[in-house]
Amino acid sequence: MRRNSIDVSIIIFFAVVLGAITGFFGSYYYTKRHAHAELVREAERAHATVAQIPILNLIMMPATTVVAVTTSTPPVTEPKLADAFNLDVAFFPQAPKKNWDADHEEFCEEAALLGVHGFLAHKTYTSDQMEMELSNMRDWEITTFGHFESTRIELVARIAREYLHYKKVRIIENPTREMIRAELAAGHPVIVPADGKALKNPYFKNGGPTFHMIVVRGFTADGDFIANDPGTQFGENFVYKKEVLMSAMHDWDHDTDVSRVATGNARVLVVE
Repeated sequence: MRRNSIDVSIIIFFAVVLGAITGFFGSYYYTKRHAHAELVREAERAHATVAQIPILNLIMMPATTVVAVTTSTPPVTEPKLADAFNLDVAFFPQAPKKNWDADHEEFCEEAALLGVHGFLAHKTYTSDQMEMELSNMRDWEITTFGHFESTRIELVARIAREYLHYKKVRIIENPTREMIRAELAAGHPVIVPADGKALKNPYFKNGGPTFHMIVVRGFTADGDFIANDPGTQFGENFVYKKEVLMSAMHDWDHDTDVSRVATGNARVLVVE
């Protein structure tokens, strides 16, 4: 009789422990799902506000005045624009047909640069043409650099010069928000390398890539960044909070250890 009482006590004890563990993890995952759903709703609300912002192409840019950006870079011309504006940069996803194989997981740099190229050259692409452009650029990089994965901004600048044949290609070190705005106001989309996980994009899988690259194309009235993020099918006109993007802005300074991207210097690329 005593043995049975002990057995029952043990069963009750483990049942209580199991219930507590199940409740804890259930509450944790519910809270996590709820937080993620709220991030998605916030992204959708921000995206809806972007639809009210005028789209500007190079032909529509207002008259300009010269402003100095920094002593280390030449001055750019800044039109007198509204507080909110958005350049007409077509979205170029890194997986145009949603085929997220090993190559497409690595195509963010190529997609960002090709999106800017489309804007500057007045080009539009079908999904088949996007796939061809990504593959051709990858092949050129492998021949030239020996690899195409996680391409730091210095090499992206070389691709712009040597593969796309742009003569005005500038890397800006430690850019401020005002410097980025001045470039955009002059009609220059800005390519931004970033710690992908620090971007906290709710549409990313597994928290996002370690190293990522996006195109900043405009500003909201609140001063947040309007971007084309090639890493998600929902990346067109995605709004990044200014403090989030400025904090996540890191180039990959290490040739072998991409996990150290969070310690990389802040840089952006401007192609004209």
